[in-house]
Amino acid sequence: MGATKEAGKRTVNYQDMVGSLRRHWRIAVGVFFVSVLIAIGFFLTRPAPSADKEFQATAKFQLPTVASNKNQASNAAPVAATPAANVPDVLTQNLLAPALADDTLEQAKKNANLAPSPAVNFKAELNATETVITLTTSSQNKKQANKAIDAYADAFTDARQKAVAADATTEQRGITSRLDSLDKRRREIENRLRPLLKTLPPYVLVNSNGSKSSGDGNNESQVPVLDLPDDLSQQGRLLANERNSLYSDQVRLEAKYGALSLQLISTDPYAEMTSISAADRVENNDPSPLIPMAAIIGLGALVGLAAALFFDRLDSTIHNSPAAESALTAQVLSSIPPRHHFEDQYADPAVGNSMQRASAYRQLAATSVATDRLPKALLVTSPTGDTQDGVALNYAASLADLGLRVALIATTPEQAWFVEPFGHTAGNLVHLPELLTLAHAGTLDASVIARMGESTDAPNLFVVPPGESVDLDLPLDGLAPLLAALDGANFDVTIIAGPSMLNNANATIYAWSIRNVLWAVETHQVKEGDARNAAAHLELTGGTAFGVAVVGQEI
Repeated sequence: MGATKEAGKRTVNYQDMVGSLRRHWRIAVGVFFVSVLIAIGFFLTRPAPSADKEFQATAKFQLPTVASNKNQASNAAPVAATPAANVPDVLTQNLLAPALADDTLEQAKKNANLAPSPAVNFKAELNATETVITLTTSSQNKKQANKAIDAYADAFTDARQKAVAADATTEQRGITSRLDSLDKRRREIENRLRPLLKTLPPYVLVNSNGSKSSGDGNNESQVPVLDLPDDLSQQGRLLANERNSLYSDQVRLEAKYGALSLQLISTDPYAEMTSISAADRVENNDPSPLIPMAAIIGLGALVGLAAALFFDRLDSTIHNSPAAESALTAQVLSSIPPRHHFEDQYADPAVGNSMQRASAYRQLAATSVATDRLPKALLVTSPTGDTQDGVALNYAASLADLGLRVALIATTPEQAWFVEPFGHTAGNLVHLPELLTLAHAGTLDASVIARMGESTDAPNLFVVPPGESVDLDLPLDGLAPLLAALDGANFDVTIIAGPSMLNNANATIYAWSIRNVLWAVETHQVKEGDARNAAAHLELTGGTAFGVAVVGQEI
């Protein structure tokens, strides 16, 4: 039993994969075909590749105030606007307000008077230090790209000027409001100081860090000291210093206000063009569709192989001779081609369609004789099904054709057709139930055996038909004396076409009485587990397997 269990273990190797593909090639081919269709669909539905001829023009601008104004630029134009779909993101981040970013492209298209086709694409890229912006236009038409870059550069310059001017104007408003507040506070302090001082002290400019300013651009590190009377109270001194600080803040804000006014008339804070390049042809970098198509088809092939292996694992039937030998622990004597639906069970060697099968049965018979261990009685059975019926008839006929005197005994009503392929000299053939009854009673004699009759079409072959119906009370203990009587009647071998081992309880009795079994297995019809169980039944009866005949296509 240990050998049987070991035989039942299955491992996957190269031969298994090849066999799985041969058995389930339709599934693998189907999956592969679907992957080919998907690859073709990908090719047909992929985005259209860009034109082979595309021209690109560029313009670069120096932005000296980007780093200092990037936080204010987003507030340059507080008018809410949704950027156009093709507005470069960089224009809406720091350089221009959304409304101005929209206007930049629209103004560029308007100024260039671009034709509707071919289309022009606009792009803006900012360098890592945020000091240089590169504007790019691309089109399938070189003239279009050149017209667009000129208009784009002008529109961008105008937009930057508006953005910086808006920043400056907004900041000037804030400075004016702040100056008003400082001046009001300074007047309040002076009103409080006049009762304490005969003359208000002169101003001393103070930097934001508290140091004294000389007014010539060079800062002095010492803290400024106001000319105040020694008897001035502490409160008066504090008010005098606060008045001086307010004055210094006013001076600085007024200077900043003037600088902002200068920005409104200066070109540098806006955008200074450093270079502009005429349109030139660029390479088409569209990726080849062949790579993803090959990947899809390759994946389909792998999935097809995996599907074939998967379904093969689900199929536990015997596929070929090695599997039959492993499951039944017996040697395969012959592989017999399958019977087509239009062929008879009997493989007549004179009929063209049956010649190949007849030749295989003759080889089975010759191999059996050549073993020098062909028993006097042999049970032909199968683990399940009825494959043994055709094998038993053709095997017996082939043995008889080799010159052996063969008795073929049918055991089930389904085997009644055994007498159809042959003519018989006896007019009243004896049936198996009668033979068993007489053998059980000990009254079987030569006259009864003579009623078996010799076949006219197959010399040396004698057929015993079964009973007309299933008889559960057959005296099977008469089988042993029947076989002895046939041996005494000079039969070389008796072939018993038994029922399948696992489907009929009498099969175990036949195996126990006859002791020798020829297994008949049809590929893709018998499960390996059933075959192992049938072999275990035979082992329990004390019988041995003479060999295995594999019927069907082996893959």
